[in-house]
Amino acid sequence: MWHCWWLFLSWSCIVQKTQGRVFRIGYITGSRRDTVISSYDRPGYQISGAISLAVHQINQHHPDGLLQNHTLEFDYGETFGIEDVSIKHTARYALNNFSAIIGPQETCVQEARLASAFNIVMLTYFCQHAFKEQLEAAHYSTFITVKPPVAQISKAVASVLNKYNWNKITFIYNNEVESRRPTAESIRYVLEEHNIEILQTRSWNKPYYVGFEDSEEDIFQSPFDDIVKDTKDKTRIYVLVGNVDDHVGFMQAMDDAGLLDRQDYFVVGVYLNHYKQEDPAKYLRGVFEPSVSQKSFKAFKSFLGVIPTKRSEFHVEFREFNNEVNVWLQRPPFNFPWESYASNVPQKNVRVEAAYLYDAVMLYAQALDACLRNPTDCPDPHDGNKLARYIKGQPYKSAMGYGGYIDAKGDAQGNYSLLALKTKRSGGPDWDIGLVDIGIFLLSANDSELPTLELREEIQWPAGHPPLDEPDCGFDGKKCVELLDNPASVWIYIVAASVATIALIALCLGVRRYVYEQKLMGSLWRIDYKDLHIEELKAHLKKASLLHAHHDAGNLDHHASVDSLTFVAADIGHISYARMMTDHSTMELGLLKKKQIVTVKKVRKRHLDLTREVRKELLAMREIRHDNLCEFVGACTDPVCIVMAYCQRGSLKDVLYDENLALDDLFLASLIGDCVKGMYYIHYNSSLKSHGNLKPSNCLIDSRFVLKITDYGLHEFKRKNESSTHRIQEQNYERMLWTAPELLRMDRPPPGGTPSGDVYSFGFILFEIYGRCGPFGDTTMSSKDIITQLRIGSTFMPFRPSLHCLDHNTPEYVISLILDAWKENPQQRPDFIAITSRLKPMQKGMKSNFVDNILALLQRHANNLESLVSERTLQLQEEKKKTELLLYEILPRPVAEHLIKHERVEAEQFESVTIFFSDIVGFTALSAESTPLEVVALLNDLYTLFDSLLEHYDAYKVETIGDSYMVCSGLPVTNGNRHAGVIASMSLQLLDSTNSFRIRHRPEKQLLLRIGIHSGPVVAGVVGLKMPRYCLFGDTVNTASRFESTGEAQKIHCSPQCKEILDELGGYVVEPRGMVYMKGKVFLTNRKTTTVKMYFR
Repeated sequence: MWHCWWLFLSWSCIVQKTQGRVFRIGYITGSRRDTVISSYDRPGYQISGAISLAVHQINQHHPDGLLQNHTLEFDYGETFGIEDVSIKHTARYALNNFSAIIGPQETCVQEARLASAFNIVMLTYFCQHAFKEQLEAAHYSTFITVKPPVAQISKAVASVLNKYNWNKITFIYNNEVESRRPTAESIRYVLEEHNIEILQTRSWNKPYYVGFEDSEEDIFQSPFDDIVKDTKDKTRIYVLVGNVDDHVGFMQAMDDAGLLDRQDYFVVGVYLNHYKQEDPAKYLRGVFEPSVSQKSFKAFKSFLGVIPTKRSEFHVEFREFNNEVNVWLQRPPFNFPWESYASNVPQKNVRVEAAYLYDAVMLYAQALDACLRNPTDCPDPHDGNKLARYIKGQPYKSAMGYGGYIDAKGDAQGNYSLLALKTKRSGGPDWDIGLVDIGIFLLSANDSELPTLELREEIQWPAGHPPLDEPDCGFDGKKCVELLDNPASVWIYIVAASVATIALIALCLGVRRYVYEQKLMGSLWRIDYKDLHIEELKAHLKKASLLHAHHDAGNLDHHASVDSLTFVAADIGHISYARMMTDHSTMELGLLKKKQIVTVKKVRKRHLDLTREVRKELLAMREIRHDNLCEFVGACTDPVCIVMAYCQRGSLKDVLYDENLALDDLFLASLIGDCVKGMYYIHYNSSLKSHGNLKPSNCLIDSRFVLKITDYGLHEFKRKNESSTHRIQEQNYERMLWTAPELLRMDRPPPGGTPSGDVYSFGFILFEIYGRCGPFGDTTMSSKDIITQLRIGSTFMPFRPSLHCLDHNTPEYVISLILDAWKENPQQRPDFIAITSRLKPMQKGMKSNFVDNILALLQRHANNLESLVSERTLQLQEEKKKTELLLYEILPRPVAEHLIKHERVEAEQFESVTIFFSDIVGFTALSAESTPLEVVALLNDLYTLFDSLLEHYDAYKVETIGDSYMVCSGLPVTNGNRHAGVIASMSLQLLDSTNSFRIRHRPEKQLLLRIGIHSGPVVAGVVGLKMPRYCLFGDTVNTASRFESTGEAQKIHCSPQCKEILDELGGYVVEPRGMVYMKGKVFLTNRKTTTVKMYFR
C-alpha cells in the first residue's frame, strides 16, 4: 500500500454524537517525497491542516448547524506526486464505500473519470486540468473543482471589452507553455459567444525576457515587433495573454512603433498568476530590469490588466485561518514539524490551496446536510450525482474571505481585478509607480451572463476617453468615401452632429444637476444619537481608567462593543476621558456599530433647521478626504452634534504642554508639514477656502503621529442666534487669542474666517511649536487685555508676542515667516503656496520612508527617557553594547557602524572579490536517514568549526542555507588582490578540518566537502528593514555557486579568474581539470580551463 495510514479523527477532535451516522471521506494529497521524484514540491505539507480544521469544526457543532448528530471521518492517502498512486487511492476509496473524495492534488483526469464511474462525489482543491469542455460532461458528472480554473478569467476579459464597446479586437497569446492553450481557447470561445469579433490571431512559442535579447542567437529575440507590424493596420484594440515580460515587451514594441502617441490604440492584458499587491511595480518591468523604465511608464498608460486576486494574507480573517491551519498541521495524523521552515519567520504562511481544501470539505458537508434533510429527494447520501447537484449553482463563503460560487459545470468562479497604471498616492503604500487594482468583477447568478465590472477609481485615458475599436471611416477609410463625395451630405452631417452634441451636453448637465439634488436631499450624513453608545462607553472608560491605575487592565471584562478601546490605556500619547472633558466641555467619545471610535461635539442649539445651505455644507463635508484633515463621520439632529474621527494621541496643544516630551527637529518638521498640507487643501482644493478657527487644540495627532486639522466647515450648521453669539464671544477671550486683528474688529466677522486670517493663526502655531510657552509667551496680561490691545491695533508697532520665548535654535527662515504672518495688513501676509516654498529647508534631512522617520522619532524619544530615568542609564548602556555586538555578528563592522549611527548604507560596487561556496556531499541522503534534530546538530557542529577557523582570515561569512556555506573576501573593506589568497588558504584549512570532523550520530561516516571559488565584481548592500542582511548581487555569485555544484568531493573547484590572481600571488599549485559544462554559463565552455584541485606548494 502507498498510503501512509488510516485515520479516524474522532479520537482527537470529534465530540461523540448520539443516534447519528459516520460518513467517511478520502483525502488524496502529496506531502512527502520518494526516490522517484526527489524534487517534488509537496503542497500537502503546507495545507493539510485545513481538512483537520474543517472536520473538527463540523463535528464540534458548526454554527450553521451542519450534520447535527452525524460525524465526519477522513482517511489520509499519500501520493508522493505520482499519478498511478493517486488512481489507486481513488479506487480504494470507491471500493470501500467512502461517501466523498477530497482531491486529488496534481492529476485528476483519470481519477475524476473513475469517481464518476463509481458515483462518488470528488471535490478537487488543487488540480487545474481543463478537460470538462473538451470531453463529455456525463463522464465527469460527480467532479467539482473548488480551485477556480484559469480559463474562468475569460468572462472577466469579455466584461471589460463589453463595458467599453470594444467589439473588434486582435487576439495574441503566449503558446510556449501548453497549459496556456486551454485558457486562450476559452477566451476565444467566450468572446465569439458574446459577439466580439476577433479580427486577427497571433501567437509565439519561444521564451522572452525584457532586456535579455541575444543579438547572435535567436533564443530570446522579441517576437512582438513583427506581430505589431503585421497587425497594426487592421486593429485598434489588442487582447494579450502572457506573463509579465510578455506584457512589458509588447507594450514597449507598441511604443517603438509610435502607435501609443496617437492615443487610439489600447491593450487589455491577461495575467494567469495571482496579483502581488505588495509589489505593483513588478508588472512594469521585466525580470532582468532593475527598475521601471521611462518607456514602460509611458506605454502602460494605454493598458488595462485582468488578473486573478486573492484575499490579502495579512487580512484578519485569513490570518486567523492561517494560524489554525498551522496548529492542525502539527497534530496527528500529519505531525509536520516547524523545523522545516525558516526560523526567522514568526508564523508560517500556508498556500492559498489550504483555503480551497477547507472550502471543499465545507461544500461537501453542506450538500450532505441538505441530502440528509430531504430523504425523499435524496434517499442515498452516498449518491455522488445527487450530492454534486446540491453543490452546483450554490454560493458559499470562502476561507479566502470573498463570496464564492460553483457554476453549473461544477467549477468555482474566480475572483478577478482590473489593473491600471497609478503613481504613488498620499498616505499609500511604499511604492512610486505600478499597476494597481482599480476595479473588481461582481459575479452573476446566471452562468451565461458576464460578471459586472465595478470601478473603484476612474481610469485615466490617454485621450480623455476610451478609444474606438475601429476608426470612424474604417481601417481602410472606405466608409467615408461616399460621404466626402457629396458636399450636401457633409453639411447635413455637421448640423446633425452639432445639434446632437448640444442636446447631449444639455442632457448631461441636467443629469448632473439631478444627481446633485438627490445627494443634497439624501441623509447619508445622519447618525442616530443612540447609535453612538456614549453612556455605555463612558462607563467602560471609567472602569478601564481605574483598572489601569491599579496595573490590572488585563482583567477587564471584554464587552463585545468595546473590545477595540484597549488603546485608551496606552502609555504613549494617552489622554484620559476626564482630561478630554476638561479641555473640551462639549466633547464626548462615541462608539459606532463597526467598533469605530468617534468624537462627538455638541452644538449649543435646541434644534436644527435643515436649510439648503446646511445640506450643502453636510454634502461638502462628506466629500472632503485628506490625510491631514480629521475625517467627518456624520452629524446628529437631536441633540445637534457633529461626529468626527477620533485621534488617539490628543491635540498639538497636549504635546506642546507636555514638558517631559522632547520635540526634535524631525518631529517638529513632520507636524508643521502636516499642518501646511492640511491648510493648503482647505484653501485651494476644497469648497471651504478657509478654516476660521485654526489653533493648536484643533490640530489633532493620530496613532501614527500624523497631524490632522479638525473643526473646519459646517459654519451654518453651528451658527447660533445673534444675541447669544456676541455674549459667548465676550466671555471666551482665551479662545480668540489666535484670531486675526481685522476679524476681531468686525461686528459680524465671517463665520468661516478668511485665508489671510488663517495665515495669522498659523504664525501663532509656529510660535507655540518653537516657543512652547503659549500663544503670547510669558506675558502677565489677561486674555481680555490682550484682545483689547489687538482690537485697538497700530500700523507702526502692532501688539504681538515677544520673540525671546523662541528656542535659540529656531531657524531664521521660521522667525521671518512668523513675523510676516503677523503683519497688520492682511494683504502683506504670505499665502500657503508661499509658506510651502519658504518651509522647504525644513524638510532637508527627513527620510522619504515614513517608517524610517517614525523609527528615528522613537530613538530620540528613547534618548529623552535616558535623562529622565537616571538609575537605568547604566543598564541601558549595557543593552546597547549587547545590541551592537549582536549587530557586529550579523553584519560587517563598517556596515554595522553606519546603521548604528542611523546613516544610510548605500549599495557599493566592488571590482574584484573572491566568493567561496561549499556543501556537504550526499547531504540529501544523509538527511533522509537522520532525524531533524540530528541534522540540526550536524550542521551546528560543522558551522561552529568553520566559524572558529574563519576568525583568522580577512573574510566575511555571508550566509548559510541548509548545507551550503558562503564566504566572501575583499569587502566591505577592500584588500587589493589578497582576497583570492585568503579564500584559497581558508578553503584548504576547511578541507583539512573535515578529516578530523566526526558526525555525532554517524561516527563511522566520513564527512566530505565540495568547494567552489570564483573571483569577479559584485555589488553589496543592506537589504530589508526588519532583520537587515548584507547581501551580494551579481553574476559572480551565481558563477561561484556553479563552480561549487560542479565540483568534486574533497576538492576545491577554482575558476580561471581566481587562478590568475593566485598565480600572481604565488604559493599555490593548481591542477587543470578540463572542460566543464555549467548550466546557465555557456561562455565557460569556450574558455581554456576552468577547475582545479589545490594545495600548498
